[in-house]
Amino acid sequence: DSAGSSLTQVFDITINPALSIGSLTTTQWTAGAAGFTGVMTIGGGTTPHSIIGIAGLPTGLAAVVTGTTIGFTGAPTTAGKFTGGTIIIRDAAGAVSTKTFSITINAAPTISTLTATQWTVNRLGFNGVMSVAGGTGGLSIFSSTVPPGLTIGLTGNTISFTGTPTTAQSYAGSVTLKDAIGATV
Repeated sequence: DSAGSSLTQVFDITINPALSIGSLTTTQWTAGAAGFTGVMTIGGGTTPHSIIGIAGLPTGLAAVVTGTTIGFTGAPTTAGKFTGGTIIIRDAAGAVSTKTFSITINAAPTISTLTATQWTVNRLGFNGVMSVAGGTGGLSIFSSTVPPGLTIGLTGNTISFTGTPTTAQSYAGSVTLKDAIGATV
C-alpha cells in the first residue's frame, strides 16, 4: 500500500497425485454362485470418488465406490469370458480415470450319469465312472454315499467308483462336488 506496509497470509494447498485405478483382484468365478467379491483400489485424486460409467460387467454383478475402493459384488448369472470391460470414475475435483478389466465366469459344475449301474455281489472289478465339467479352480468330493464294498475317487475330471460290492440290493447313492469358490453340484 502507499504507507509501505505489507500483509502476509499463510495458506495450505494440497495437490493430490493423479487419479488412478488398480487392477481387479478377483477375475474368475462360477455362474450362479453367490459371494463374488472383487476390488479395484483407487489411487490419488481428490475424495470423494464416484463411478460415472461402467460397461462389460457380467449380469448379476454390481460395482460400488466406498472410500478408495471400488467393490464388485453379486452372483453372476451367465458363464463366459467378459473381456474389455471398462469402469470410469471421477473425483471431487473433476479428474477422470478409466480402467479396463476382464472377468471369466465359469460354467457351474456338472456331473454326467454313472457308466456302470449293475453288477453282481462279491464279483471283483466293479468300475464305473462319471465325468465332471465346469466350476472354478479344482473340484473336490464334498460328500458321497456308495454301496458297501465300493470306493469313490476324483482324478481330474473323472469320478471313479471301484471295488467289490458286498451286499445285494438297489442303492440310491449320491455324490456332491465343490469347486474352489464353494459352488456345489
